[in-house]
Amino acid sequence: MTSVARIRRPAAALGVAASVWLSGCATGGGVEVSDGELLQAAKAHNLRFKAAVARVQEQLFDGRWDTDGSYGSVPLELDCGADRYRFSLHRTGPVGAAPRVDPASLARRLTAEGWGPVEVREFPGVSDDVVVIAEHPAAAVSKLYITYASRPHGVSISARSTCAAGDSWAVLRLMKGDAGVLPEYPAREAPNDAPMFESMGAARTSAAPGVE
Repeated sequence: MTSVARIRRPAAALGVAASVWLSGCATGGGVEVSDGELLQAAKAHNLRFKAAVARVQEQLFDGRWDTDGSYGSVPLELDCGADRYRFSLHRTGPVGAAPRVDPASLARRLTAEGWGPVEVREFPGVSDDVVVIAEHPAAAVSKLYITYASRPHGVSISARSTCAAGDSWAVLRLMKGDAGVLPEYPAREAPNDAPMFESMGAARTSAAPGVE
């Protein structure tokens, strides 16, 4: 069946300059941004991505999902090219918990909510699993996979965000803050829980002007 690779980054980041160059200004050149602006842009992108995925989770199961070691806050260079990054997450619902909606109904809902294209894949003669695949770039979701597993019975979600401008190592350094460590991300999380991103030290020392 279709599978999504989970890519992990090393915990230690290399030293980077205090500022980076982001592409995309009107003249086609780079625009220098502060640490605070880079961190806040990364956080906003991450939260938009997670919010879109959480809305899908709520339709399936509103309890606590396992994060399976892929919480989704660490920036990845995954297929984004130079000076760009994305986020990737995985969530697994409780074994035996029946999803609120079946694959066909979920596909119709996603289409109505602006996701697309939406595809339902079955694997006759191989597996009874069903996978719903969708994307929503406007909501910062490059690809979403919802797997209805037959053995063991349950549902899981894997998702990748769209790519964002910025150096992933610079973002990671800023997320760690003065303490040099990321927060301890939860092993289980409900769709309506407030997502975690940077360390408290990073939030205090690198916030952009006017951002609380």
